[in-house]
Amino acid sequence: MTQHRTPGLIIAALLLTATAATLVAQQLQWRAVPSEGSWRLAAAEVARDADPETDAFLVDPPWDSRPRVHLGDLPYVAATDVTWFDLDPYQRAWLLTETDRLDHALRRLPAPWTVDRATPTGDVTVLALTRGEDTTRWDALRALEQATVTRVYANRSEVCDRFSRGERPAWRCKRRDPFLYVGETLQLVTNEPHRCLWAMPIDEGGELRIAWEGVPLQGTLSGRFGQTFDAVRSSRGAPIEFIVRADDELIWEATLGHHDEGFLPFEVALPPGKDTGRLTFSVHSDDQLDRMFCFVARIH
Repeated sequence: MTQHRTPGLIIAALLLTATAATLVAQQLQWRAVPSEGSWRLAAAEVARDADPETDAFLVDPPWDSRPRVHLGDLPYVAATDVTWFDLDPYQRAWLLTETDRLDHALRRLPAPWTVDRATPTGDVTVLALTRGEDTTRWDALRALEQATVTRVYANRSEVCDRFSRGERPAWRCKRRDPFLYVGETLQLVTNEPHRCLWAMPIDEGGELRIAWEGVPLQGTLSGRFGQTFDAVRSSRGAPIEFIVRADDELIWEATLGHHDEGFLPFEVALPPGKDTGRLTFSVHSDDQLDRMFCFVARIH
């Protein structure tokens, strides 16, 4: 009888040991997470100097929402993959990070943002961020007022109507569906909120063209593009073609399949020999259903 019980007792002892080890590991993990008091002190440090009209804040890790309740109306940049375009509207930014994650948090910062000062508050560190030298020659969102938007079909073209969407210009092309417009937005690209230019493909397999005249066509054109959270989870519609032309010359293109995720980067050297000219971004799909798309771009 004793011989039959021995394996069972050993297994039970091993399970108890594993459970105890798990509980100890969880306690150690929770001790490593900053306390509510540390986040509150960090938020108070930011609130002393931050200006809601010109500043924004970030948190690392991004999933820890506790600092947000202490910072009132200060704009919050929630993306994990923070882009140059997400921070461009702000003069200063504040990064609240677990001190143990400081190196990781710094790697999230896009150029030219740099650390002006670091202030420890318990197990949280507050980083005051300032802009470095801005080498931007042209930016699609900054220059939105000068854009023209056209729908181009095989047998006709239509200039879209401009209207005001909040304080920013936007365009509609006949249909009044609330999601069928071109304009600046904050959109869930895949699963992260990003500032971008909303440009959903149009019906009848036409081509949506967003163009600017007098653009300085020298240097490097770079940006991001992608589909929304809902788009990448839908099998409706057809792939998106995203095309960039300098004057009438094709300089870059990409195709997004139904389930292609991410706010994808692109970069291309502008063709030599041009001073200023027309820069056109075209979006096309053979079937627009659920193909929700946006992009950003700048020349530097």
